Amino acid sequence: MAVAMDSLHALVAGPVATFTATRPARPTIPSLMPALTSGPGWPFLIELSSTQLKGSTDRSTHTNLTLRTQILALSLFGFCGVPARSMEMPGPNIGIRLPISEAADRIFVQIPEDTDTPRAWVGQIIEDKQGFLWFGTRDGLDRYDGYQFRHYPADPSDERSLSSAYVYALRNDASGRIWIGADNFLNYFDPSTETFHRFSAPPSMLGGFIKSIDLDREGTLWFSTSHGLTRYDPADGKLTRYQHDPNSPSTLGSNLLRSTLEAKDGTFWVATNLSVEAFD
Repeated sequence: MAVAMDSLHALVAGPVATFTATRPARPTIPSLMPALTSGPGWPFLIELSSTQLKGSTDRSTHTNLTLRTQILALSLFGFCGVPARSMEMPGPNIGIRLPISEAADRIFVQIPEDTDTPRAWVGQIIEDKQGFLWFGTRDGLDRYDGYQFRHYPADPSDERSLSSAYVYALRNDASGRIWIGADNFLNYFDPSTETFHRFSAPPSMLGGFIKSIDLDREGTLWFSTSHGLTRYDPADGKLTRYQHDPNSPSTLGSNLLRSTLEAKDGTFWVATNLSVEAFD
């Protein structure tokens, strides 16, 4: 199966090319179905791709096949078991009807507009421990309880409100606090007191636009910013900053961070604007 998938990927991912098959007549899907349904479809697919698709300039005795269309059509019919259709394989615009299961169960319902809640743009959505949904917008923070919204605007002069209206990053931690990346500022919301707090850190430890906030399995918070990556341990309040050093290949490839992710195997991945790296 691995060999078949590699061959399929190599054939489909490449540029569209025109090949010719050695068959004297134009095959149809029904004529190919016995070969596909009598056994696994992938061996037949590999045989076709490796031995039957050959370059040729004799158009009178060979059929021109568009490679990408043929491989996709054969893989879908051979692997998914789709009923045969009376359509010919050659041609640039082949339509394939695929069954869609449970399509009726997926219904999108628009939330009624609330004139008191500006939702021109939503950057991120999270759910807190109480089941509330939080929406980060360019006009502040919105909380949705399933019936109505509550809007939290920004007021730079009020220490108990958001530092900036541009909320791009959201993350809740193990204690239930909601961490908020509001432009270049870091805030957190305490649900027990319904108040915002402004997190202060030296510019050498945290600075730049906050693109993402992530939490690892140990409860450590990671802030991806436009000026590097900052690690924060809530247990002891320690901050550690990681930045790109052009003289050291073991540092970040760029200071413009996008996001981070801890995989199930414990690998910590870091995405920058230039690369994806494993952090040790």
